[in-house]
Amino acid sequence: MKRVLFPLIGLAFVAGCKSHEVLPEKIEVKISREAPDKDCKLVGTVTGSTSMIGETSEKALENLKTDAARKGANFVHYESASAAGTAFKGTGYFCP
Repeated sequence: MKRVLFPLIGLAFVAGCKSHEVLPEKIEVKISREAPDKDCKLVGTVTGSTSMIGETSEKALENLKTDAARKGANFVHYESASAAGTAFKGTGYFCP
């Protein structure tokens, strides 16, 4: 009986746990058209967009910063935007 009961209790405990998305909200992300300093380390491509009608370009920039922060970047070299301003793309860097 114990062989069956303990695995079921363990499974119920794990299934009851909810994972939370981790966002380092304290990271200040700077966006610039200027290239980053030489000591900055490349993180990778970052994007931000809006998908709802009526959302502004500010929301897309906020999403760009969120993507950068999630990837560990604190600086984004801004590269392009959609014609409507609802999508932005850049390269993320971590600058000490």
